[in-house]
Amino acid sequence: MRDLGLDALLDLDGTRFVLDEAGIYWVKFDISACAVSPERPNARTPAWDQVLPDPART
Repeated sequence: MRDLGLDALLDLDGTRFVLDEAGIYWVKFDISACAVSPERPNARTPAWDQVLPDPART
């Protein structure tokens, strides 16, 4: 049986949401399936970054 929640999460891979009109603040999802292991029992490898803009570049 497919895990629809996992499918929805994997569908977000590469998606970038811009949070402001100037395009300065954004969130990007990098997620992929992996083998089940004690470290990753849910078979996914989430990654996230918090990017703070350089005020001089705005």
